[in-house]
Amino acid sequence: MLILINLHVDTRISVLILIHFINLTKYSWRYKMEKLITENELAELFRNSVLTIRRNRSAHPERLPPHIKIGSSVRYRLSTVLKWLEEHEVGSETTCAQNTTAKTESSQATGRRRGRPSKTETVQAKNAGK
Repeated sequence: MLILINLHVDTRISVLILIHFINLTKYSWRYKMEKLITENELAELFRNSVLTIRRNRSAHPERLPPHIKIGSSVRYRLSTVLKWLEEHEVGSETTCAQNTTAKTESSQATGRRRGRPSKTETVQAKNAGK
């Protein structure tokens, strides 16, 4: 986009204004970029320490929203963080119903309950094998 402004006052001013508009159009993505938040701001939002955020990012990436690396610094898109929080909200009726159904179906499919077997189940399995 090229805008020519003719100012009869001074040619240097018109050249500077023209350069400014060229730079605005050339780097217009800077003005349309959405808000990025730092690790400190994310930690404050989640009410965790920055160390916990860093540890979870490396060891348990599923516990945090996707991040952006810029050099050595880490940033999070605010819109992505808010969307991620909405997706991980627990307590709504549909989420609870889906989780209960999924747990029931998985335990029925395998025929076993989750966790360590009880003493009775262990003894019965041992006696069945003899």
